[in-house]
Amino acid sequence: GYEEFVTRAMEEDDAVYIRGRVSKVFPSDGKVMVWGVDTLTGSRVEIAADLVVMASAIVPSEGSRRVAEMLGFGTDEFGFYAATDAEMTPVESGVPGVFLAGAGLGPQDIPETVAQASGAAAKVLTLFEAAKAEERVQRALEAE
Repeated sequence: GYEEFVTRAMEEDDAVYIRGRVSKVFPSDGKVMVWGVDTLTGSRVEIAADLVVMASAIVPSEGSRRVAEMLGFGTDEFGFYAATDAEMTPVESGVPGVFLAGAGLGPQDIPETVAQASGAAAKVLTLFEAAKAEERVQRALEAE
């Protein structure tokens, strides 16, 4: 995801990543000047850059915690939906029939979101197939 991209850019391309607040961005002598504050160190920053990428923080919607409470699953410390086990069962909420995918779980890129959505859809199809199988067994028992 995003963290791996940033780490790779810093290691392989000598990119500088600063978490901060920008007060001004302007052209100067063929470069892009950035003035701001590094929010991790509190120090003022003035950089002459070749390229500047600015990204705002992604935050959960105001109703996320309420939805999680209503459906009976948890949220993480930031308010995003919490899967029961992010590594082993990344789309499971811990509530039967409720699956999680996408930005509700936190910031992520499109391929990761699509993979989660596919996983959640597969889980739903499994439930439908189980219900169909149960229905077929019930009809067979009634026919005897």
